[in-house]
Amino acid sequence: GRPANRFVASFLGSPTINQLAARARRDLAGRIEIELPGLGRFPIEASQLADPAAVAWVGVRPEHLSLTDQTDPSALAVQVEMVERLGDATIIYMRHDTVPATLALKLAGALDLPLRPGDWIHVRPAPSHVLLFAADGRLCTSGTAERAA
Repeated sequence: GRPANRFVASFLGSPTINQLAARARRDLAGRIEIELPGLGRFPIEASQLADPAAVAWVGVRPEHLSLTDQTDPSALAVQVEMVERLGDATIIYMRHDTVPATLALKLAGALDLPLRPGDWIHVRPAPSHVLLFAADGRLCTSGTAERAA
C-alpha cells in the first residue's frame, strides 16, 4: 500500500524512500509534470490529481528509479557517492547539489557498469510509482490531499 504521509514513508523499505522538494503542474494536454527545482522535470501518471498546486514533495522508492541516459527527457543527472553490491541487488547512492539528502537507486542483481564515486549518471523515476505529498506531509492522491488515518 501507499503510506499516508511523508513521516510514515520515511520508515518504509531499505534503503528508505527518496524524498525531494517538488512542484507539480498540469500541461495543456492535461498531463501532470513534476519539477524538481535545480534537478529536472518528468511526467507522472496522475491525471486524476485535482490540485497540482498542493504538491510540495515527491517520494520515489529506490527500486522505482532506473538508470537511463542523458537523451531521455525525464533524465535526472546525479553524482555517484557509493555503490553497494549485495549479490541479489545493487544499490547506488547518489547526490546532487540541490538535494540535501543522499538519494538511492536499487537494482535487482549485479550491475555491469564500473561506477566510481564522483561519476555522473542519469536516472529516471517510474511515472506510475511516484508518491506526491502536500506541504503538510499528507499524501496527495486522485482527487485531493487526504488526511492520514
